[in-house]
Amino acid sequence: MTQTPTGSQSGPTAADFAAAYVRRYGIAIVPLPPRAKRPLTDDWGNQCLTTPEAARAHYERNPRDNMGAALGPSQLCSLDIDNLEAMRIICAEFGWNLDELAAAHPTIQGRAPGFRVMFRVPTGAQLAYHSLSWPSPHAANQRITVFEIRAATDQQRQDVLPPSIHPDTGQPYVWLTKPNGVIPEPPAWLLSLW
Repeated sequence: MTQTPTGSQSGPTAADFAAAYVRRYGIAIVPLPPRAKRPLTDDWGNQCLTTPEAARAHYERNPRDNMGAALGPSQLCSLDIDNLEAMRIICAEFGWNLDELAAAHPTIQGRAPGFRVMFRVPTGAQLAYHSLSWPSPHAANQRITVFEIRAATDQQRQDVLPPSIHPDTGQPYVWLTKPNGVIPEPPAWLLSLW
């Protein structure tokens, strides 16, 4: 998939992306408002687009809408890194190679330098949502989120997909490492965090 913003004249359209996500990867698509990360309704989990035809039709009618992957129905989970510098400190301490992980697995960037690595939930696994935060070095009495390990066993969650437009930067989400026909399971060290 090319890194083409929604509505551009060349390359795939949002409708092409949405239909391909459903057809190739079994992703249940969550329609999101333009330049937004959150669905409009509380019952969005019951309104996912689960066929390529439905996904294409929605984005042909609403080409500026953002799109997300419903983690539970899609059997997906992710490592969402908000503070890359802090995450590198953690990885160095435990001997985890973050660059290797991102290069070998589907990886999305919305706002640099952070990124999100996507995985398929292993069969039979029950993965919940967790996050790690620590004190902000810039503001007393505030904390920063270092990373989230995101899954939807305990409650429905979704992750924004390219070519959605990031609400803060106005730039499209892009694949740093594209999925090549398969979304692999997390490595053992990451599963141990869950």
